[in-house]
Amino acid sequence: MQAADFMARLERVKQNQDWSWQETAKAMELSRSMLHFIKTGKYSVSEKAAKRLHQLEAQAGISPRSQAVIEAISKEAEKAKPKVSTADIEAGYADVEVKFLSGGPPPSSGHKIRLFRPNIKIRAKLVGDLRGEQSYHPVLLACLPHELANDSFLDLLNVHSYNALAEVAMALVFGSDWEKSASNMTG
Repeated sequence: MQAADFMARLERVKQNQDWSWQETAKAMELSRSMLHFIKTGKYSVSEKAAKRLHQLEAQAGISPRSQAVIEAISKEAEKAKPKVSTADIEAGYADVEVKFLSGGPPPSSGHKIRLFRPNIKIRAKLVGDLRGEQSYHPVLLACLPHELANDSFLDLLNVHSYNALAEVAMALVFGSDWEKSASNMTG
């Protein structure tokens, strides 16, 4: 095990248990000096220390695998975050790249979905829908092409693509500062 990985995981255990470094070293059955030497690379992580860390993680309910999965999901969400330009908003439509749970798109769509800004009467109604449901879902349904505006289609998307579509729909309906507008409507 690499020292950096070991120390990062140990730091998570320390924070989770609200321990001092002295308490952490004691739980690891190591001295604080030894932890410092591992951190600085003077000593490598022993097999015994790696096993003890794994035990402490299990006791704390921390899984290094689940942490890696969470970090990967967070990175994917950040990559999938859409960019809506002023030109898109002024044009009243935007194309969004999407991914599907099964990999490929269903026959009724492709990997790009074009969202359209609905007319003002529908947008005004969406303000009430947003307040009532406190969900972006009605806004997204109003912006999707009719043949795709259903939960059966949306259930085929990966969660990042759904969120990207919802964010673009919000920008088309409420403008580029939609997050501020939405918090005013729901707050």
